[in-house]
Amino acid sequence: MIHYREPFLLSATGSNRGTAYFLANKVITLPVGAGHQLKTHVFWTDKVAKTCARTFDHATRQWGAPVHLGNGCDNHNNPCVTADAQGYLRLAYGPHGKWDHAGQACDWPSGAFRYAVADEPNSLSGLDKLKIPFGYAATYACLVHLSNGRDAIVYRGGEHPPVLMFQRQTDLGGWTQARPLMIQNTKPEYTFYGAMMACAQDGLIYMGGCFYAASRGYTSGVAALKSADFGDTWRDLAGNPVQTPIEYAPQYAVPHPPPEADARLEGLVVDSRGMPWFLTVSQTAKDRQVLLSCWEQNQWRTMDVAAFLPPERNAVIGGLSLDTRDGLHVVVSAPIAGAIKPGEIAWSHPTSEVFHLYSADRGKSFECNQISVTDSQFPSWLPTISRPGLFHPVEKPVILYTHGAAQNLPDEDNRSSVKTEVYCVMIEDLK
Repeated sequence: MIHYREPFLLSATGSNRGTAYFLANKVITLPVGAGHQLKTHVFWTDKVAKTCARTFDHATRQWGAPVHLGNGCDNHNNPCVTADAQGYLRLAYGPHGKWDHAGQACDWPSGAFRYAVADEPNSLSGLDKLKIPFGYAATYACLVHLSNGRDAIVYRGGEHPPVLMFQRQTDLGGWTQARPLMIQNTKPEYTFYGAMMACAQDGLIYMGGCFYAASRGYTSGVAALKSADFGDTWRDLAGNPVQTPIEYAPQYAVPHPPPEADARLEGLVVDSRGMPWFLTVSQTAKDRQVLLSCWEQNQWRTMDVAAFLPPERNAVIGGLSLDTRDGLHVVVSAPIAGAIKPGEIAWSHPTSEVFHLYSADRGKSFECNQISVTDSQFPSWLPTISRPGLFHPVEKPVILYTHGAAQNLPDEDNRSSVKTEVYCVMIEDLK
């Protein structure tokens, strides 16, 4: 039986994308098992685009005050955090490309990331001091720290139609040229990839994304690649060399719900055996499947986690983590499927609640618990969960979520001043 602390209110002035997006890690606990003071650092977006952070001291069991680190372009601010071998936090956030959804120019210079490295280990100090900006018309990022001591990032970027981009930090502290890894053969229009990346203990990089285009209205598939040389060259998961950028093809496919359900890649972690795990979820609630897939011995092993959710609920947004004992943690927001009327948006539906699912047996069974407090008026949604990195393993995951109105999705003003509540849920005991 899992024991949780009561949801803690991090902020009452959150953005209407307070804990978005699931692509990026927003929680780090340092250090683990080092005999020093244990602290958890959480990051979110306050209205409209303020990057904020707060630290929980495990020794005193007290939260520090919220810290405003800087401002992004709009509610797609999306703070991404990782940590290096010495425990220095590393943060990227800010851009929403060079265009809005209507194709109009934005006022964010070239869609570049704001990037900072902490002044002290296990501290927020210095994260308000910006370093060299980088990125090309960037949005929707995932930042990781590699085994060679350099940061790497994947994101949607480039000219219309945008592609899935990769960049790596250089030895001199700058960044390599933006390199496209995935592309869609479509007209200049809105595209989405949900780019995610994870690094194994042996330095192998795994990355994945989906292929959404506005003219299609759903994703054509989810795909994955890997690199053994820090992103210089790429292969499919079977080890065959590929020429990037790739278009979607069965050779690269990750198991996912049917295309008309608008399947998204919403989790990517690597276990202690070096096996990658992928989570794919419908964006529309038209399909109940929540597919957790492991690539092992050159084939897929896939399980449907939805079987462990309450039967009346369909997951629409999720996240995946892996603890130090290879326990699997899935977090989803799930509305009541029968309550969604035609034309209503599933992923911000007022009936949405946040659920945590835990498996100690590599996905054979899951314990499922609702961790949000039910509110008949507003949803609890946009869940995110602390994800492991090479130098920030996860002993007990920490979950963040947004509670409050979405306001006029999907055609809202991305600079909406609507306020939400941002909550944090900590796990006390996994026994």
